[in-house]
Amino acid sequence: MATQHLYRLLFVIPAASRVSFNTWCKVNLNNNTGDDWFGGLGLSASGNLPATHYWASAGLTGAEAQAAVQRLCTVSGVAIAPTWGTMTKAQKIQWVQDNRAAILAGAGNLRVRAMANDGDWDDPIAELAAAGLQVIQPVTP
Repeated sequence: MATQHLYRLLFVIPAASRVSFNTWCKVNLNNNTGDDWFGGLGLSASGNLPATHYWASAGLTGAEAQAAVQRLCTVSGVAIAPTWGTMTKAQKIQWVQDNRAAILAGAGNLRVRAMANDGDWDDPIAELAAAGLQVIQPVTP
């Protein structure tokens, strides 16, 4: 059986946006399960506290991917493609990649990466490193 989760989005958000973005994800993604999206995955330039950003990577259905891209477009002031509903999966992913710079520029410190959920995924750690961020390692007693 083919997966319903056709898209994968990697979100990196500023710490100041954590609560509002997490609330939006809880309500609009993963069938409104209320899952905590940006729990303890803190990021910083040094890999040490305090966290300046948080991240999550998730497989999304077509409707969820559209909702997420629409939200990113709204936050950044970029108009979503008027033909989004008729575009193929590859065209949608390409559209996000083609408009990534404008979305990032308009959204402040938010980062996003789109890819197909079936097949090879981009390395999230490499994406974080490219943004100058490292995962904060848990402190062991």
